[in-house]
Amino acid sequence: MSSYLSNTKKFKLSMPTIGELHEVYSNDPNGLSQTINSIYDRIENEGLKPIWISIVPREKALQRVEELLSICQDDRGAYPLFGIPFAVKDNIDVIDLKTTAACSSFADEKATKSAFVVCKLEEAGAIVIGKTNMDQFATGLVGTRSPFGICSSVFDKNFISGGSSSGSAVSVGNGLVTFALGTDTAGSGRVPAMFNNVIGMKPTRGLLSCSGVVPACRIPTAPRTFTIDQIQQSPIEHNTQLGFYTNFVNLLDLTAIALPAGLRQDHLPFGVTFISHSFTDQALLLLADRLHRCLSTFIGYSTTHLLSNTQKLSMKENDEQWNCFLIGVVGAHLSDLPLNYQLIERNARFVRKCRTHQEYRLYALSNTNPCKPGLIRVTGSRGPGIEIEIWAIPNEHLASFVNLIPSPLTIGNILLDDGQSVKGFLVEPSGTETAKDITQFGGWKAYLNASEG
Repeated sequence: MSSYLSNTKKFKLSMPTIGELHEVYSNDPNGLSQTINSIYDRIENEGLKPIWISIVPREKALQRVEELLSICQDDRGAYPLFGIPFAVKDNIDVIDLKTTAACSSFADEKATKSAFVVCKLEEAGAIVIGKTNMDQFATGLVGTRSPFGICSSVFDKNFISGGSSSGSAVSVGNGLVTFALGTDTAGSGRVPAMFNNVIGMKPTRGLLSCSGVVPACRIPTAPRTFTIDQIQQSPIEHNTQLGFYTNFVNLLDLTAIALPAGLRQDHLPFGVTFISHSFTDQALLLLADRLHRCLSTFIGYSTTHLLSNTQKLSMKENDEQWNCFLIGVVGAHLSDLPLNYQLIERNARFVRKCRTHQEYRLYALSNTNPCKPGLIRVTGSRGPGIEIEIWAIPNEHLASFVNLIPSPLTIGNILLDDGQSVKGFLVEPSGTETAKDITQFGGWKAYLNASEG
């Protein structure tokens, strides 16, 4: 044990859980600013690299603190992540920071807006601290392929952190932040989770928008870990070995969660992965949480064990969400548009993008909020076809979704340009009487972009 400790970073988990932070914030008016300042103090003392590539300036983070503190105490319940610090892998956009994907020459300009997932977290009250190191362009499971330094396991500096979301896993395991965003092409979020003894979640494909994420491959956690020297001697061989139990998950469109399963005899972490059908994310999280607490394992490199009866986030009990209904959307429900959340919150999944038959025409409807288009088929018309997204919505949520559709919109059969048909949004003929024909743009997003220009 002593020889192990002599090679181990003397890290101590210093970041409380979400529930503990909320309790601190409610009892201490200075708790939030002290928490954020302590993170920046640690970064200054320990150095930016290799965990971080860039950070949000301290003064900007403290401005965010002041914004949150201006929210009335009684209203803070609407912000489930109020004041919770998090990190973001550097292939995900954060406004005013460069997105390098661990390649300095990749991004000349700072991001002009944050990624969809970052925005959603901030809307829930979370505070982004900075961008974390990664295997360059997310092409690796080792965490050593970066010009910004090599991350190592929080348990032993001689062992790899895993990748490609190396900095994200280490920032959580090291207690710098409460949670972090990563990406998972073939285990890139789950392998480093195992090697640093934290939770790693790979959600169902399409459940969250990848807008603002550098695209990569769309697609038991790992057999073993390696020392940094071993990876440098045989990088391709060992990287391939690490993906043996993770590569297939994206290929088969499954959902998976990696969780700690105790320590090996050499005191390095080991983990297991739960794998299930698409859209069983919530049921899978519940099952994994039960095992995690039964094992009484701890988070990161700490001696604080999980409570067996801590309060859990509410989860839906029905896990048969792969029984879905296909629906076509052409307007405000498109990805990243104002009403898309109505699909996302019902666990709908993006399936594909295509076009309608050329006989369909698109109109910008008047007196709608938010602005909406109307799609209608005009026999004999010859247009470009209208861009349409196909989404799969669980059958149990279809009725509540359809109930939100206002007149003159309706649901009917839409003929696609490949000859197939799908149920989707149409407009009653009366709705086009005062509407503007925008068919020539070929889609609602193209029309909006042209209008903004």
